[in-house]
Amino acid sequence: MPDIKYVEPIAEHCKTMAPAMRAADQMEVFRATGASPLEALRGGLRDSASCRTVTLDGVPVAMFGVVERDDVGVPWFLGTVVVDEHPLSMMKMSKLIMNDWTDRYRTLRNYVDAKNDKAIRWLDVLGFELRDIVLIRKSEFIEFGWEAS
Repeated sequence: MPDIKYVEPIAEHCKTMAPAMRAADQMEVFRATGASPLEALRGGLRDSASCRTVTLDGVPVAMFGVVERDDVGVPWFLGTVVVDEHPLSMMKMSKLIMNDWTDRYRTLRNYVDAKNDKAIRWLDVLGFELRDIVLIRKSEFIEFGWEAS
């Protein structure tokens, strides 16, 4: 069984993960912001109120966080190709993270690339509501969100 942990992120994690970022994540970042994988990871690390690196047997394979905008949490997740090799472990971890975020925020909201089918399915399984299609930098994105009852 793989040793999957989430740990305090460091700048070196960004450098390690950027070249191995999943193609869909690379495309989503570029379409939304024009940033490179390294720029996106560094920006997430810098801007997040809470950020963690996922390690597999000590090797960084993903980074996730939540940026605070007013009273809204803006969740994000960027992974390497290794993430797709461990879907059950990643889902278990994702549900724990969701529980933490939903305890801290009454609203979670962000956008996902309309072409990123895996991410859209993942968000649905985690309980996010898929909302309107919007244009960001001339590309279609789907707003997703979660609201406390």
